[in-house]
Amino acid sequence: MELDSYLQFVFALVFVLGLIVLLTYVIKRSGFSPAGALRKGQPRRLKVLEALQVDSKHRLVLIQRDNKEHLILLSANADLLVETGIPSADPQDFAQMVEASADKETAP
Repeated sequence: MELDSYLQFVFALVFVLGLIVLLTYVIKRSGFSPAGALRKGQPRRLKVLEALQVDSKHRLVLIQRDNKEHLILLSANADLLVETGIPSADPQDFAQMVEASADKETAP
């Protein structure tokens, strides 16, 4: 193959990659992407905090919505809400709970 063929291939590849980047930018700006559903500057209300595979068919998922946590058991057949309204675990609150429990253990 000649050098011209290689250059033509490289230019075509760069052109196609550029079109992909441009199309992605247009889709995000037009609001078709899921990330575009949020208004700019607003905090997210829903987060997946942890996920744990229990067995091959079941998964526990801890989600947070508006500073409340919900534990959900997901499976192929059905989903089950295990616990709801768990207060959000703030690291400072957790440290205070640990200190309080240590004080109770050392008290006579």
